[in-house]
Amino acid sequence: MHLAQRIGMNETLLSQYVNGKKNPSKRQIERIIRSNNRGLLKSDLKAGDRVNQGDIVGYMQDSFGETIKVLKAPCTGIILYKIGTPPVNVGETIMCIAYP
Repeated sequence: MHLAQRIGMNETLLSQYVNGKKNPSKRQIERIIRSNNRGLLKSDLKAGDRVNQGDIVGYMQDSFGETIKVLKAPCTGIILYKIGTPPVNVGETIMCIAYP
């Protein structure tokens, strides 16, 4: 199986990226998950973990441990990074997922 088939990409398009004729924009290669709530992040995932679109990637909890938001992966890809501390404010980046 060719790389293009494994990552679900058109072979012609992939060859343009490989040969340097086309460069992906940040919007094409990564998705940022931001917090809409203030609370504590609970997630067992780490950088390098693979996720599928719709997978639960974490939970936002209030100070009493009640879940206030379930965080789901917006796309299939690999986690590039996630915040290292549980407290999260509104608008903070929680994690970044790279995708083909």
